[in-house]
Amino acid sequence: TGRGQLRVALGIDQRNGRELNCCLSRAGRTLRIVAGGRPPAHLVRVASRPEDDIMGRHPASRELVTLNRRPDAELSDGILVYLFKASILFVNAEYFRERVRTALAARPDTQWLVLNTSAMVYADSAAVVTLEALKKKLDRDGIGLLMGGGHGHFIKVVQRSGLGELIGRENQFITPEAAVAAAEALRDA
Repeated sequence: TGRGQLRVALGIDQRNGRELNCCLSRAGRTLRIVAGGRPPAHLVRVASRPEDDIMGRHPASRELVTLNRRPDAELSDGILVYLFKASILFVNAEYFRERVRTALAARPDTQWLVLNTSAMVYADSAAVVTLEALKKKLDRDGIGLLMGGGHGHFIKVVQRSGLGELIGRENQFITPEAAVAAAEALRDA
């Protein structure tokens, strides 16, 4: 059937009689696959308040890890590594702002904010406005911004919107680890 072909085309896995909840809209056509017994409002709630975390270095391996996973991770002096586990979109942009503000307030000694963008694959105009406002606020507060990670459409939007120039190409890195190493070098210079 058409529905079966869609499952294969999207790679949606059906387990225990449940399918992935999703809503796709393209060229004026809307497709909705409902499953798992979850109402669409649940999806909006999850999308509008994604998980986030602060990151530090694993005591033995020195790799970046979340404090949620490794509470004994070592934080770098003056450097806050923040992970937002979703793309910034209109539905969660205000939540992102609140969470970054909260994280910075908890670490008043922050000189460098490293935004781990490894979970960010998409961006809309709300993401651009939000990140521009964050950069300007950090500049006023004397805090440097570095970004590490990011994929696909997110990176394209950052570059095309002029946000990449505002942040500075020298402050954008392929990995969060490289961004943290750069922040440590700047701090120690």
